[in-house]
Amino acid sequence: MLLRAVRDQVVKYLKVIFITVAEEEEAYTIFETLNARGMNLSFVDLIKNKLFKELTDTHPDDDAKTTWKILD
Repeated sequence: MLLRAVRDQVVKYLKVIFITVAEEEEAYTIFETLNARGMNLSFVDLIKNKLFKELTDTHPDDDAKTTWKILD
């Protein structure tokens, strides 16, 4: 019963969009912009997004993501 109620809420309210970008940095900017208009992100999510956005220019993002997983 509870599972059905959860499913119904997800189906009713969840919206999924796909956005294709040319550069990975654009994805971080879009993420930040979209979430600034919706539910507030946690401080950690904002820092994570900012770090990944800045590191894409200077360091491989896989290194940043691997390091973040260790911290997370």
